[in-house]
Amino acid sequence: MSPYQRPAFAQSFDKSRPHELLTANASKSGFLEYRMLDSGEVVSVTNVWYTQTAAMRASCLEFQANHALATAQRYESRPPIGCSKTIATEEARRYRASAEILFRKAAWMLAAVARPELEAVDNEPDLDLFVPMAKSEK
Repeated sequence: MSPYQRPAFAQSFDKSRPHELLTANASKSGFLEYRMLDSGEVVSVTNVWYTQTAAMRASCLEFQANHALATAQRYESRPPIGCSKTIATEEARRYRASAEILFRKAAWMLAAVARPELEAVDNEPDLDLFVPMAKSEK
């Protein structure tokens, strides 16, 4: 790209217009470049959750869900020092519930890509990501 064709920086861009991601390795880049297919304009935006593609965001949510499942397994197999078995079991249940919610949210995002009428709503499903924590023993 020549210097006089530098991409215009924007905090976000109009996702309703047809676009394509130009950044080769988006997971390691601080900025994302998109080309607007209707005008040929190149836009550079920061790599944050609301400028990423749905597939990138779903992949991130699946990573977080798998980490929550691994944490739940650690609580069940080897509770932390000073943590009773009942508290460890409750914490494992909480992590598993959070992982299930994250997996459902990732699946919804991928379904929104397959069905554009869901993207028109431009809203995520009403899922409660915060599961109450177990009460600590005193």
